Amino acid sequence: MTDTMEQRNIRTLARLKDMWEANIVENKPYIKQDISMLWNDFEKIEGCLISAGPSLEKSLSDIKGRQISSNKTEICAVDMAAKYLIEKGIKPDYIVCCEGKSEAAKMFDFDCDVPLICDVATNPEIVKNWKGEKYFFVTNNPCIDLDNDNQTFMERHKKLSGVITTLTVGGNVGSAGLSFLLSVRNCSKVHLYGHEFSWQKDGNFYCGGIRKEMAEKRIETEKRSGTLYERIDIHGNTVLTNLSLITFLDWYKTIKAMYPDVIINHTNAGLLN
Repeated sequence: MTDTMEQRNIRTLARLKDMWEANIVENKPYIKQDISMLWNDFEKIEGCLISAGPSLEKSLSDIKGRQISSNKTEICAVDMAAKYLIEKGIKPDYIVCCEGKSEAAKMFDFDCDVPLICDVATNPEIVKNWKGEKYFFVTNNPCIDLDNDNQTFMERHKKLSGVITTLTVGGNVGSAGLSFLLSVRNCSKVHLYGHEFSWQKDGNFYCGGIRKEMAEKRIETEKRSGTLYERIDIHGNTVLTNLSLITFLDWYKTIKAMYPDVIINHTNAGLLN
C-alpha cells in the first residue's frame, strides 16, 4: 500500500505542477494578504474544524451550541462542507480551500463574505470570484522539482507568489485547516466534526448527500485503481474507505497523538478514535 501511495504521489506531482504554477501566476494580482496577518498570540480561543463526512448532519446542533455559547470559539470549515453548513444556519469564521482543479469551483456556487484561507495555487476562478477577504499560504511541500533547479515545490511556490508563510499539511484540505487552527490561530482546543475517513456501504460519501456526482466520480476512480477497501470503524461496523483517506487518517492520528489534550474528535462514526 505504501508503494502504491508513493507512486500515486509522484504521478500527481508530475501531472499537477504546471497547473499549480499557472494558477499562482493568475492569482498573483489577488494576493494582497497572507495568513500571518491572522496570527494570534494573546487571545485564548478554541476552534472547531468542520469536514464534510457523512455524519456531520448529526453534529449540527452540537456545533451550533458551541458557536452560540462562546464568542471565543472559531468555526473553520473545509470547502466541501461550507455551503452545507451555511444552509443549515452555521456561518463559519473561516473557509479553507487548497484545490487547484477547475472542477473545484463547483463547490463555491454560493455567495459568502467569510474569510477564505487558501493555498496560493487554488483555482483562480475561486479566488477571483470570492467576495470575502482572502488570506494566502504556501503548502510546505518538500518534494524536489527537477525541472526548476532542484527547488522544492514549497520554494518554487514562495518565489512565484511572494508569500512566505507556510502550512504543514497531510494531503487534504482538512489538514490545512487543522494546521491553521493549531499554529496561526493558536487554539487551546480544536474540536473535530465530520472526520470519518470512510463511508457506509450504500450511504452518503459527503454530508447530507451533497455533490453526488463528484463523490461517485471519486469512488469509481478508486475502484478502477484497486484502492477501495473495507475497514472496521470505531463502532465495529464494516465501512468503505480508499487509499487517499487512509493516508490522511494516518496523518491525523500522528498529529492527534502530538496534541492529545488539544485535538478532540467529536465525529461519532468512522475510523478516527
